[in-house]
Amino acid sequence: MRAIKLFFMFIILALVAGCYTLSVHSLYTGDDIVFDSRLIGVWGAPGESNETWTFEKSSGDAYRLVLRNEGLEELEGDSAGEKYQLITEIDPVRDGIFEIHLVKLGEYLFLDVYPEEPEIGNELFKAHVIPAHSFARVKIAEDSFSVAFFDTQWLENGIKEGRIFIDHTKRDDMVVLTANTADLQKFILKNIDVAFEDFETVPRLN
Repeated sequence: MRAIKLFFMFIILALVAGCYTLSVHSLYTGDDIVFDSRLIGVWGAPGESNETWTFEKSSGDAYRLVLRNEGLEELEGDSAGEKYQLITEIDPVRDGIFEIHLVKLGEYLFLDVYPEEPEIGNELFKAHVIPAHSFARVKIAEDSFSVAFFDTQWLENGIKEGRIFIDHTKRDDMVVLTANTADLQKFILKNIDVAFEDFETVPRLN
């Protein structure tokens, strides 16, 4: 499955199929957070999928990310030169809202992805929904950005074969990292070239 498609299916696939590496702790401390205004806007790939993700400025140096599984609607005519229009409404069943921090470790940039607290009325159910962090390496340009997700298969194989040592637990055959932030940073920087190999470039839509 292409990285662009996987990005939008993050929460569903992470919980159901274990396609993403989740972490109990964040990838950043306060000193590691940066803000780049070029990330603000709407991104997607017309012709490949209907999904979009919209970065907005949130409090402090954080971003609010809205992932829309149906973010693009194909227009009937093309008289104005436009083939798609952006959908701005949020569908709570299909779409997701996240808190994003842009993290700089050395010369590299990462997204720390964390779900925004859902509006759940049942307090007992809400108490059992434990959010987790996920990481992606990014390269930001004016009209596009490139994203590479943490290679879950590489991590799982390395742990199984005794080549990788990092604090973790397993839940339903899914590796969940439990290492603290400092150890996460050291581990990622040490393995930067193999942990984040497959970049997908996504164009700006707005």
